Amino acid sequence: MALIEYKNFCFRYALAEQETLHHINIKIDKGEMVLVTGASGCGKTTLLSMMKKSIMPNGECSGVVTYKGEDIKNIAAFQIGYVGQNPQDQIVTDKVWHEIAFGLENLGYANVDIRKKTAETAEYFGMSKWYRMDTFKLSGGQKQLLNLASIMAMNPEVLVLDEPTAQLDPIAAQKFIDMLVRLNRELGITILISEHRTEQLFSICDKIITMKEGSIEYQGAPTQVALSIIHDSQDSKTLPTAAKIYYYVTASLTDKEMIYFKQFKQNNKEQCPLTVREGRNWLDAIYNEQRIQKDENDTSYFTRNQKGKYTQNAEKITNKKENMIHIQDVSYCYGKKEEFVVENLNLDIAKGDFLAITGGNGAGKTTILKLISGVLKPVLGKIKIYGKCIFVSQNPKAMFTEISVEEELAEVLCDSQNQWASKLSREDKLKEVEKMLAKTGLDKVRKYHPYDISGGQQQKLAIAKGLLFKPDILLLDEPTKGLDPSFKEELGKYIWYLIETQRLTVVMVSHDLDFCAEYASECAFMFDRCIVSKADVVTFFEQNNYYTTSAAKIASGYIKKAVTYKQVGEKVCLSAQYF
Repeated sequence: MALIEYKNFCFRYALAEQETLHHINIKIDKGEMVLVTGASGCGKTTLLSMMKKSIMPNGECSGVVTYKGEDIKNIAAFQIGYVGQNPQDQIVTDKVWHEIAFGLENLGYANVDIRKKTAETAEYFGMSKWYRMDTFKLSGGQKQLLNLASIMAMNPEVLVLDEPTAQLDPIAAQKFIDMLVRLNRELGITILISEHRTEQLFSICDKIITMKEGSIEYQGAPTQVALSIIHDSQDSKTLPTAAKIYYYVTASLTDKEMIYFKQFKQNNKEQCPLTVREGRNWLDAIYNEQRIQKDENDTSYFTRNQKGKYTQNAEKITNKKENMIHIQDVSYCYGKKEEFVVENLNLDIAKGDFLAITGGNGAGKTTILKLISGVLKPVLGKIKIYGKCIFVSQNPKAMFTEISVEEELAEVLCDSQNQWASKLSREDKLKEVEKMLAKTGLDKVRKYHPYDISGGQQQKLAIAKGLLFKPDILLLDEPTKGLDPSFKEELGKYIWYLIETQRLTVVMVSHDLDFCAEYASECAFMFDRCIVSKADVVTFFEQNNYYTTSAAKIASGYIKKAVTYKQVGEKVCLSAQYF
């Protein structure tokens, strides 16, 4: 008997016209680690919320969800633990030790048992050095680890996680995933995790479930699902980088070119690579077995434009050094007795630049955006801004004031500070709202309250509101958090459309290294209160060993000037064409 089973389950939100989940049938065995993925708004969060009574949404359902054969609504709350995507949302106490103990106190454990369990949990999760710290002083990665530890202290049998690494930097995200693997392998905890960032998770999970518009599209073992996605839907966006390169190469070569790979394919039948190691082995087999020369000397860039059709004149635009942001010797601290968060920062950003700032949680990246936008004033130094500047926060809910999605967009056009919109007629404003709803794919949820749509849809709405101000400078704080790969691509191309047509300047803080490599023109790394490196994206990621893309890791030693899966795939294809 399956541990968890969805039997022909359907769900419709209260007052919604359509069902969110349609005829879901899933079986999850004890001890399995299961990844649920799919586009924003496809029903992932709703699917997982059905596993815990305290977070089940209000609405109508049919079918049943069972746990050990019993209706899941009758299961004790502590048996199934839940961790959400915002590390701060679940923290309810002021001290780390108290946060771990909080759930045990609610369950009525004796003080001596609480003390013992909190000590053991803190040690297992590597939290002993910050056991007595204030929770508000923790980094994002530490907060999310604390959320996990506080749930595990209650000894649940199942863990449900909804995009838990969405706000973590790559290093912190990997540490968090490593801990999940330990819990699964060492303690046999059954884990269900919803994620858009599938790079590290795809290969280590026992089962992959992909969703589309409220239904199950694929489910099965990782390689099986990867091959099904490639063969059936011809869409590799949800796959890890190694599989994307595999798809790009096999889909791009002609029959004649595939002759050179014929023997290789026979020897590696149906072996789609999923990890960096497998991707490197795959490339090694191609370059050695097929006698294709490694790209030792070729430093030319690619003929195909990786940022989309809107970047044909991007190089000309970014070469015109009309300064939009000038930061000189800027330092900032959040209190007189606090240490500097930003110190002696110097930065110039030209018109038409798309600068991505990366770095660890708590490095000061968001502080830089707030200083540029004027939300914060520097303690030392000076900042000069040339043009209208709009800051889109990483917490989209902070921007919402209306009762529906369409009214949120309409509110921007009625804002007295929105000078260009003040010249529009009512009909033109309605047209602008309609265009933005269609462009972001929010037209299907236009009547929903902004708090009732998915995290990815909330992020789209926040970005849409910022763009409706028609800014000269757009500041984006984690804009791809919670977004599915398809909308990331749309967002990247739209930003470059604005750069080319309106000479928009964009400064983005992001942990999404693949998005930075694909769409930014420059990248900077923030460490120890200042920016320690800044270069064009290819140079930046090619020179990094750890803060770099999986594509760059796979290509290292084989292909130069390749930091995205498209660039790697293209160079392999070009090698085959001229063999």
